[in-house]
Amino acid sequence: MTFRNALHNISTRKLLFYVFIVLLGAWACYMLSTQLLPELSARFVFDPADHRVYFTRGAWMVENTIALSEYPQVSNLLFGLNRLLVLGFRPDIQLLIFISFMSLEMTLVLFFTIKILIQMLPDRDRWLSLLMFLPTTLWFVFNRFDILPAFLCLLALYYLYKNHPTIAAVILAVATFTKWYPVLLLPAFLLFEFTRNRKFPWKSIIAFTLASLVILLPTYLRGGMDALLIPYQFHAQRGLEYFSLPALIGKAFIAVIPEFNLQMLVPIFLAFQLFMPFLSPFLRFDELESVLDYSILGIAAFILFGRVSSPQWLIWLMPFLILAVKDKKDIWLIVFYNLVTYLAFPLAFDLFGDASIEFGVFTAFIYVALFLIIFRTIKRIHFSLDFFQMLRPQKKAELPS
Repeated sequence: MTFRNALHNISTRKLLFYVFIVLLGAWACYMLSTQLLPELSARFVFDPADHRVYFTRGAWMVENTIALSEYPQVSNLLFGLNRLLVLGFRPDIQLLIFISFMSLEMTLVLFFTIKILIQMLPDRDRWLSLLMFLPTTLWFVFNRFDILPAFLCLLALYYLYKNHPTIAAVILAVATFTKWYPVLLLPAFLLFEFTRNRKFPWKSIIAFTLASLVILLPTYLRGGMDALLIPYQFHAQRGLEYFSLPALIGKAFIAVIPEFNLQMLVPIFLAFQLFMPFLSPFLRFDELESVLDYSILGIAAFILFGRVSSPQWLIWLMPFLILAVKDKKDIWLIVFYNLVTYLAFPLAFDLFGDASIEFGVFTAFIYVALFLIIFRTIKRIHFSLDFFQMLRPQKKAELPS
């Protein structure tokens, strides 16, 4: 009996129990990694760098100040609540307890992500949800919090699938203020609802707007417009990161034209990064797979063309890529993208340095994987002018003479 057939014969409840136990075991090994594997650099398993940042950003909760940082409101709330949870522990162990709480919470979020994937996948393909156990995914789940917005986007898609578009819009608003990229998915959600119901999705637009205002209101009341703009100003001032695709292309230009101004590339790649919402009215959204393909293209383009590159962003794509699997090539592409990301960071980055050939090669493989993902997804999408045709006023039927 094959592994796939064995999983098919297991009830969903039992499968989720096994998933839960394995995830708890993996989290326990993660927390004990510095003791179990003292000869290895802790970075290869346990990376407290970003958690230290989260710990610092969450200080607003215990200091009763405004939640201001480079992160959106929901993220700051998450950091603050976890900082509050560790307040009763000794100061010298608060960071470690904070990491244990955060990583356990993200492990639970991963469990619910897998649960929704199992519910959305056909019974014969439930095993694909276990691709979320790929080691790179687990590494970023334990050491970052990007699984949270990925889960929220998946949950929003699930409610859209269940014909609850207003709930989906609210969840997407919460996701947007966890990490901003989910707002790119909103046009597809709205156009899918518009196509299915043949009426403008006012309720979903209002729900998304009101949920966003509720999330932003506490920051505005305590710090005004200046407080609201701080995270956006921070990211607007960031330059081209050394291993982002725009930066690598910029270096190639400078090698040929030494006086080339790198800042000229910023608006060009920003346009590529945010292109999908402008393309959405020309796409056909008559089935949920269209929303899925749009989401993959939107997120992949955002990652690929961004002047800031963060390897953990692959988690944003993983649930959507799993749902979109059509053949073995898709599966191997997911595995390839996942594994080369870990080989680039933290492995090559720490062992050889950011200027090394090894790091450059594995980073190039990441971009190759993203190009292939975009190419294979583009082949599946369908263009249509239905949206504009539906907006045209219909001629009234003439009365018979």
